[in-house]
Amino acid sequence: MDFPAPKPSSLIDVANKNQVAALIEFEAAQLHRGKTGIALQGKRNQKNQKYRRTFVGEEQASDDQLLMLLVEDSSHLIINVQNYDNFKTKQIALTPEIKDALIADKKLAINLTLEQAQLRVNLHAQRGSKKVTQQFSIPLNKQMIATLNSEKISLLGQNNNHKITPYLFNSTPSRLLPIT
Repeated sequence: MDFPAPKPSSLIDVANKNQVAALIEFEAAQLHRGKTGIALQGKRNQKNQKYRRTFVGEEQASDDQLLMLLVEDSSHLIINVQNYDNFKTKQIALTPEIKDALIADKKLAINLTLEQAQLRVNLHAQRGSKKVTQQFSIPLNKQMIATLNSEKISLLGQNNNHKITPYLFNSTPSRLLPIT
């Protein structure tokens, strides 16, 4: 699928194929409501693969493998999986600096990097001219490392009207030439 690239943002860091990001623009009236985030996809169930090729039958999304990162109520990040073994749900509080920046600017970037044995997460927000960052890593098991793909994502949202924009690595150079 081809679609226009999103507008560049100083909060987004996507420099190689192992990186993906999502920029969440919070609806001011719903800042402390709902869940919004991104999921990295792993293996798709065979029945779902067949459905995607033919669109005959029904898709059972709950049968696919996912690593989900959801910002809940603008206060914490929930990291959960679907159809992976030996992974405990994690809940990480957003720092006071990130929360203050969210109140001021209503934007949060989730930058993800798939590394050899972990997922590196960088959360970025803007407070005035200052970029605020929260970093942490999530250990991944061998099954997750073998199947997760930063080029296959899902955007997630529940009980809100927040805007979420995906940023994927684009290895093709821009076809636009400068006007001289």
